Amino acid sequence: MAHEEQEKRELLSTSFAQFVEVLCKSTEKTWRFALGTTAGWALEQMNRSLRHGLPQGFFIVAVKEGEEQVVFGPSAVLSLFGHGWRLQTVTDEDLGGRKSSGIAAAASDKFVEVKCSSTGKVWRFAAGTKAGYALLRMNQELELGLPLAVGIEGVNDGEGSVKFGPDAILIDYGPRWSFRTAFHEGYGQTRSTSGSQSDLSQKGVIKPDGSFTMQHITPEYIGRILVVTFFLFLLGGLLTLFLEFLPDLLSIISSLT
Repeated sequence: MAHEEQEKRELLSTSFAQFVEVLCKSTEKTWRFALGTTAGWALEQMNRSLRHGLPQGFFIVAVKEGEEQVVFGPSAVLSLFGHGWRLQTVTDEDLGGRKSSGIAAAASDKFVEVKCSSTGKVWRFAAGTKAGYALLRMNQELELGLPLAVGIEGVNDGEGSVKFGPDAILIDYGPRWSFRTAFHEGYGQTRSTSGSQSDLSQKGVIKPDGSFTMQHITPEYIGRILVVTFFLFLLGGLLTLFLEFLPDLLSIISSLT
């Protein structure tokens, strides 16, 4: 009972807080950001301050012992979750298997849960996260051979599903609604070795506004660049030879006339 009262007092105090603290895992430094700051901007500021050689943060999460972490998309606003929760960055070294457990009732109104239809795993995303970013994060965690999701939808028995576009904000529709990834049967897109998570060029570039672009650098792509470069040099050489012999050619033509 005393523990519950303490949690209530701490939750009440968070509503009057003036800033949010975020731990930078690369430097172990705690940053303070004003309420209303987006996660993308905060992450950009922390990454800019890193010394050469230190791993950069990919995104910000809220963590609590015994709870599934909550992922902040770039457009999500940093917020306090209450007793036991802390915000921190996630680097490439931190990515890996994570254990899932119960739901924190005190923080349940500050995140949206989305079920990955390919793996059955339930992800948590902070309120305000764009659907496109959430979809990218879930697809990046898929094992080889699993189908890539093409969108996120909200479902409710007896009602039509709600489709979320890439720029749509994830929000909780109520207790009867659930959210999941959607993919077309036989769509033909699966996780392959060309989408390895260890290669940053395959992860895509996530912009501060929550949009993203994928970078596909393959041996075939590099080979095409080399072939085009070869033909450019060949064309340049032929043009140089033509210009060198042009005066002689003009003199021969003039002598014939």
